[in-house]
Amino acid sequence: MVRRIRTIQAHLRYTYLKIRVCSDTMFADRKSMHGLTCAQVFVTLEVFVKVYPMSTMGDAYNALNNFSTTVGLPHLIVKDNQRKSMEVTGKW
Repeated sequence: MVRRIRTIQAHLRYTYLKIRVCSDTMFADRKSMHGLTCAQVFVTLEVFVKVYPMSTMGDAYNALNNFSTTVGLPHLIVKDNQRKSMEVTGKW
């Protein structure tokens, strides 16, 4: 009798990035064709830019979730040029 049991290893589900990511919300004066008015931008020092369009600023958590699942979890996230950065994955 053989059973396939899925192991619970949540730490292996996402890729971890050893970089710092800066994020900010950009607003437009006009709506797009799809009715979107703002975008969440993720930028690194290694010349990597990822933009997620949003309809409201309240959708920023969806952009962070999409960035984490498609690109990976960064070591540090700096939001809105704040002094203290958020440590996502802890110390390396």
